[in-house]
Amino acid sequence: MPNQDMNGDGSQPPNIWPEPDYGDAVVGAPGENHAAGAIHVFHGSYMGLAVGPNDEGDNEDQWIRQDTPGVAGGSEPNDRFGAAVVTGDFNGDHCADAAVGVPGEDGNAGAVNVFYGFNGDGLLGTTGNKMLLEGTASIPGPRHTGERFGSGLAIGDLNDDGITDLAIGAPGEGGAAGAVFVVYGNAAGLNAGPTHAVRLAQSSPLIPGASEASDRFGASLTVGDFAGDGIDDLAIGVPGEDSNSGSVAVVPGGRGAALTGAGSKVWSQNSAGIIGAAEPNDRFGTALGAGAVTPDGREDLVVGVPGENGSGAIAILFGSATGLTSARDEFWSQNTAGVTGTAEAGDQFGVTVVVGDIGRTAAEEVVVGVPRDRVSGVPAAGAIQIFWGQTTGPSAAGDAEELLSQDTSSFGEWKMPGVAETGDKFGASLAMVNMGGPGAAELLIGAPGETVAGVPHAGVIQTGFGQAVSTRGFDVEGPLEPDGAFGAALGNPGRP
Repeated sequence: MPNQDMNGDGSQPPNIWPEPDYGDAVVGAPGENHAAGAIHVFHGSYMGLAVGPNDEGDNEDQWIRQDTPGVAGGSEPNDRFGAAVVTGDFNGDHCADAAVGVPGEDGNAGAVNVFYGFNGDGLLGTTGNKMLLEGTASIPGPRHTGERFGSGLAIGDLNDDGITDLAIGAPGEGGAAGAVFVVYGNAAGLNAGPTHAVRLAQSSPLIPGASEASDRFGASLTVGDFAGDGIDDLAIGVPGEDSNSGSVAVVPGGRGAALTGAGSKVWSQNSAGIIGAAEPNDRFGTALGAGAVTPDGREDLVVGVPGENGSGAIAILFGSATGLTSARDEFWSQNTAGVTGTAEAGDQFGVTVVVGDIGRTAAEEVVVGVPRDRVSGVPAAGAIQIFWGQTTGPSAAGDAEELLSQDTSSFGEWKMPGVAETGDKFGASLAMVNMGGPGAAELLIGAPGETVAGVPHAGVIQTGFGQAVSTRGFDVEGPLEPDGAFGAALGNPGRP
C-alpha cells in the first residue's frame, strides 16, 4: 500500500494514543461553484474519515479551491478542479502529496495542481502550490484548447529512483487522439529534477498503433509491476480506438531513465488469447486497475469494458516474468455464471475499477463500479461488485463475489448507510485508503448523484466502516450545492 499519510502521523510507533493515522483521503467535487470545482481532504482514523469539529472547535477536514489563498490559477466556471485526484510522495519526504486534475482550465486546455503534505497536524499545504501546464517548465507542448490535460492521473515509480512520479492524461489532444505526459518526482518536488517530463502518444516512434482522431489515448491510467522486476509499468487506456472498441497500451518502466515507449505492447479483444471480440462501443480500457490479484509476486491488470453487450464487463490480464500475458485471462460480467445481479443495458459495469487488499487474504480484491445499475427497481441507483481475493486465483463463483448497494443491509459488521434512489450513481468512483494502521485498506465509494438534505446531485461518499460523508451541515467544510458532485473523484493509491 502506498504512502497516503499527508501529515506524517503514520510514522508514530504503534500502540500509542492517539492512534496513528496511516492514510488520509482526497475527495473531488468538480461540480461545486458552477463547476469551478473543489477538493475536500480528510484525516483518516481507526474509525474512518475524521469529520466534524476537533477539540479546538475547528473542522477536521480541509476545503481547497483555486481561489484558496496560495493556490495557483483562478476559480472559474467549468474548470472542473477535482475531476481527477491522486496521492503519492512526489518529493520523498514520507508525507503524501496530492495532484488534482483541472481538465476544464483555459477552455479545456487543462492543468494539474500539485499540493505537498507536511509533518504536523495539518493536511495539504497550499503555500507553494504548483500548477503543471503543457508547454511550460520542460513539459512538452504546445498547449491548445480542448486537450483536457489532467483528465486522468496515476502515480508510480516509473524510473526506479525511489520517488513517486506522476502520469497525466490529455485525451483531447490532437482531435481527441490523446497523449500522456510523465512528470518525474524528485527531492525538490515534481518536475524539479534532472529527468525531464516526456510525452507519449500513438504517434511516438516506439508506441504501437496510429494516432487517430477520437482514440482518446490517456483517458484512463494505472501503474503496476506486471513483470515482478521491481520496476513499475504504465498502462494507458485508449477506449476510443477502432470505433470505440478500445485498447490498452502498456509501457514498461525504465531503471534510472525516462520512459521512451521501448517494449510497449497493445492489448485489445482482438489480441490473441484475449476472451471476447472487439466490437464497436465496447470501450475496452475505459477504466484500469492494477494489483496482486494472484499472490505470485507480480501484479495484474483489470480492464473495464463498460460497453460490452450494452451492460459492461471486465477483463483480467495476469502478470508474468515477461510482463502481461493473455494466458489464463478472465472475462466477467453480470452474465457470468455465479455472478450476482442481472446484466441490463446501460448498467456500465466496469466503468470504474479498483484493486487492493480489503479482505486480509494473500490476494487482493477486485472492486467494480456499476453506477447505473437498477437496484430494487430504481434506475441508476448504482452498485458495486466485489470479487474477493482467493489464494488459488480470482474467481467469480459462489462466495467469491458479492453485489452491494445502498439497499444492502450490511457490509461485514457495518450497516450500509443510505437508500438506493434514482440517479445516485453509487459506485461512480472508487478508492482504497489505509486509514487505520498496518494491514488491509478501507474501501471508499462515491455516489456523486446522491440527493442530500433535498439538494439534488450534491453527492456523498461511503466507506467500508459504514460511514456516509457529505458537505451537509457542520461536519464538512464547504457548501452543500446542487450538482456539486461531491465524491465524483477519489484519491486512488498507486505506488510510492
